[in-house]
Amino acid sequence: MDLRPGEEKKINLNIQSKTNVNTEIVILSNKSISENVKLNINPNHLSILPLGNSSSSLSVHSAENTIPQTYIVPFSVKMSLPSLTKLTGSGQSYNFINPVYTTINKNYYLTITLLPKLSFDEWLNDIIKKWISPISGLWTFLAGVGTVIAPLIIRMYSKKRKNLRIMFLIILD
Repeated sequence: MDLRPGEEKKINLNIQSKTNVNTEIVILSNKSISENVKLNINPNHLSILPLGNSSSSLSVHSAENTIPQTYIVPFSVKMSLPSLTKLTGSGQSYNFINPVYTTINKNYYLTITLLPKLSFDEWLNDIIKKWISPISGLWTFLAGVGTVIAPLIIRMYSKKRKNLRIMFLIILD
């Protein structure tokens, strides 16, 4: 993830359960990577139904005075499976009690690269790419539509004028 000073970016974390039991997920990470870079996971505690999915949002914010550098942020995802599981088969249901509370821990890493502030040239180029180019494309589209519609409008106007001229001549006679 690339981030500039004063920017905030969000990533959606989608988690899918491939088990047929309810699952509890806890996502853990440091809230503060440094004085100038803050991290927030919302929500960090998820309950997932059997074979279901859930999502969480990870937002990273850098302060205006951030120095360009790269951070590797560790995440820990802790998945807990219940000790009581209800199994159904052949029209009957069975309660399965697992004497051991099962947790699975997985570690992930996110690389955050803090880039320097945009120079004036880069900032201007960014504005052109984000605003001017789409407006130019819109203008091209509207010119094409106008090219098709303009002859239709002229034809309708000339027919009305011709009809008005005929009516005017009839009235004068």
